[in-house]
Amino acid sequence: MGSCKKYLRVIFLGQTMFHTVIIFFVLLITMRIMGKRQVGEMRLSELVITLMLSDIATFPIVEEDSSIAMAIVPIILLVLLEMALSYAVTKSTWLKKLLEGRPSIIISEGKINPKELSRLRITVDELLSELRQKDIFDVRDVDYAFIENNGKLSVYLSDDARAASLTDLGITDSRPGVAHTLVVDGDVYRDNLKAIGKDEKWLFENIRKNGYRSTDDLLLLTVDKNGEFYAIKKDKKTKDKRKFD
Repeated sequence: MGSCKKYLRVIFLGQTMFHTVIIFFVLLITMRIMGKRQVGEMRLSELVITLMLSDIATFPIVEEDSSIAMAIVPIILLVLLEMALSYAVTKSTWLKKLLEGRPSIIISEGKINPKELSRLRITVDELLSELRQKDIFDVRDVDYAFIENNGKLSVYLSDDARAASLTDLGITDSRPGVAHTLVVDGDVYRDNLKAIGKDEKWLFENIRKNGYRSTDDLLLLTVDKNGEFYAIKKDKKTKDKRKFD
């Protein structure tokens, strides 16, 4: 009887080792298919699927009566779902906004936006802490600050905060500054229009004035503080860069 139990334990151990090796290679291939971004910055959907994969992969390893197919089939299904979702996001701006959101401006022209901080559930102390981690110890040194889709803080410093600033050198600042995104894949970013004090009427007038029929013609359109627009057409890989009147 004892030898029988010992034999069963050896069989279970061998089965566990076999399942572990198989699941390891299945997950390795899965992560490779999902792309290199999986290792670095992940979208919310990628993070959710990664957490689900980690749980599913343990079933055939720790459960004696669990079939390896109970892990492989859901893993394949999740990968196909992620691939389909990633493709759908590139085709639908509404879906992209729903699943990924958009960057939020929390500091604009040196002024903190408390309403946006509240919406993102970020305290002023947390904001100051994030700035200190970027070696910024005075919020007045920040011209613009954004919370990106991945939750990270991006900062554009004011002229005086930069080493050997143009102001110190007595040179007029002619740099373009922050490029505000106005159109992505035909979709108008109204929040960014509002941030630069413009409206859709102004946008459409400038688009038509420069040879575009509508925002549907544009893959990307940005504008800097000098009024220079950078446009990429949808139907061509060539890039148009021009300064609108």
